Amino acid sequence: MDGALFCGECGAGLVQGGDILRTLDRPVPEVVDSEAPTRPLDYRLGFGIKADRIIFVIPSTGRRMKLDLGREVSIGRVDSRQGIWPEVDLTVDEGVDSGVSRRHALVRNSDEGVVIVDLGSTNGTRVNDKKLPPERPHPLNNGDTVRFGQLLVQVYFAA
Repeated sequence: MDGALFCGECGAGLVQGGDILRTLDRPVPEVVDSEAPTRPLDYRLGFGIKADRIIFVIPSTGRRMKLDLGREVSIGRVDSRQGIWPEVDLTVDEGVDSGVSRRHALVRNSDEGVVIVDLGSTNGTRVNDKKLPPERPHPLNNGDTVRFGQLLVQVYFAA
């Protein structure tokens, strides 16, 4: 489809280079941080380099979230009765139907760079189609695809 950033079937990125936040040309629901970046995303950032911010793009809904990586970022689904409030709530992205656990994963900076940790989720976490073992940090690279259960998310870093 003209103007698409991701393949509608597999979620593969269709944009080479450029600033993903500025190429998204359709309205996006519930943007957590709509502030435009002060500089373009650096597509050379990769494992071993700490990032200041992480950007999650959900191709199925077009939603994007930009979060500060100065702390751990939790990913999952909100459950107010159990007091679970992840920074990245995937409920609105059909997280329940896609098999996203309430406490699914964490992303954080480490001495080795940005890592993701599956928290023993019911339906697992995959990075670029590789299933992650629970409770073990796995490197994230700029532009990686991550599946929380069956929900596809693209990950980008901003310095």
